[in-house]
Amino acid sequence: MKTRFILAITSIVLLLSGCFLPQPDDIKKVEGIQPVWTTQLATTCLTYNKGLIGLPLYNDKVLFNSTNFSRLNSVDKNIYEEDNRINALDINTGEVHWTFPAEYSKENPMYFDSKPYCNNNYLVVKMSDWGTKYEGGDILLCFDMTTGTEKWKRVIPKNMSYNTNNNLLGLGKTFYFTQETETEALICKGDIETGNWEILSTIKAENSEDIASLTTSVPVMSSIDGKDFLIVGGYEEKSIISDEETQHKCYLYFANRNNGNINKVFVEHYDSNMIVGNLNLYGDKLYFTSGRHAFCYDLEQNQIQWHFFSNEAYDYMAPLLIVSHDVVFLYGNNRYIGLDAQTGHKLYQGNTECAKADVFDGRVYLIGRMEQLHVLDIKTGRELHRITCPEDPKTGNGFHIGCKPQVHGDKLFVFSYTSAYCYTLSDLK
Repeated sequence: MKTRFILAITSIVLLLSGCFLPQPDDIKKVEGIQPVWTTQLATTCLTYNKGLIGLPLYNDKVLFNSTNFSRLNSVDKNIYEEDNRINALDINTGEVHWTFPAEYSKENPMYFDSKPYCNNNYLVVKMSDWGTKYEGGDILLCFDMTTGTEKWKRVIPKNMSYNTNNNLLGLGKTFYFTQETETEALICKGDIETGNWEILSTIKAENSEDIASLTTSVPVMSSIDGKDFLIVGGYEEKSIISDEETQHKCYLYFANRNNGNINKVFVEHYDSNMIVGNLNLYGDKLYFTSGRHAFCYDLEQNQIQWHFFSNEAYDYMAPLLIVSHDVVFLYGNNRYIGLDAQTGHKLYQGNTECAKADVFDGRVYLIGRMEQLHVLDIKTGRELHRITCPEDPKTGNGFHIGCKPQVHGDKLFVFSYTSAYCYTLSDLK
C-alpha cells in the first residue's frame, strides 16, 4: 500500500513537472540566416573591436581583435593589464593563420581599440598609453600582415598624449593622426615604412589662456580649389569656468596637408553646449552632427547648406551618421533617422536601439543594443532582415555592441563576445 502511494505521488509530480519543462516552441531560436563559418577567438573574456575588422583584405585574410583577459595589476592598481591580440583569419574557412602578438607579454602589453591604416602589406595602429608600462605616452605600432610580425614601434612623448583619439587615416605610405597637449591640439603625419613622424599642424585657442581640443572620431580628407586638406572638428574651451556663459566654442578645422596651415570655421551652438561629432564626406559636401542637430556643409561654397534639428528628448538623440545613396542615416541609443542628403528633409525614423552601423550597396547593417544584426534599406528605413547570433540561445550573448559590421564582396563579417562570424550575403536574397 505504501509503495503504491509513493508511485502515485511520483507519477503526479512527474506529470505536473512536465507542464513546466521548456517546450520546443519556447526554446529561443536563431533568427535569420546561418554563418558559413564561425571561429572562436576568446574564451575567458570578450572579443571587441572598433577598427580591426573590415580592413582591406590582404592575401585573403580578414583581421579580428580578441581579448583573453582584462584586469588590474595585482600589485599596482594603477596599471591595467590586458591580453589583447590581432588574428588573421582565412576569408573562406575562418582558419587562424597567425596571431599578433604570438603570446602575452607583461613587459610588452598591447591594447587595440582603434581604426588602423593599411598600405600594401603594412598595418599601423595607435595605442593609448593607458595601462601600458612605457616611459612615454601613446604608441604607434606597425606590423607586416604577411607574417604577423612587428616592423617598428614608436612611443609618443607623454606631454603630447592628453585625451587623444587613436583612429588613423592615410594616403599611400603617409598616415595621419591627432595628439593633444595640455592646451593645444596637434595634427601629425608619419611614414608607414620607416615609422618616422612629425607634427603637421598645431591648433591653438584664440585666447592663449584657453584650451583647444579635438572631438571628431576620425578626420576626413578632401581637396578644395586644388588644395589638399585634412578636416577635423573640435572646440576651444575657457580655462576659467563661469556659469554665466558658454564654456566652449565649436569649430571645423581645415589643415593644409602640404604646409600645415590651419583655417577654421565657427559652428554656432544650437544645442546645450554640444560638441561637433562625427564627420562624413560625401561628394563635395561635409556632413556632421552636434547634439540633436545634423549639418550639411558645402565645401565649395564654404557655408552651411542646411541643418536639421530633432526636437525629441536627449534620450532619442542620434549623433552618429553614415551617408550613402543620397541619404544621411543618423543613429543613436534609441533612434535612427533618414534625411535627404540634398535638402535635410526627414524621410523616415525608427525606434531600434542602435550601437554600430555601416552601409554597403544601399543596405545599412546595424548592430542593435539587443545584440541582433538588423539589415535596413537606407532609402526607406524598412527592415529587410534580422539575424540572431548563433550562440545567443546557449549563452544569452549576442553580437557585440562594439562590432561595426563589414562587407567584402559577398561576405559579411561580424563578431560576438567570443567568436568571429562570416555570412554569405546571397543567402539574404
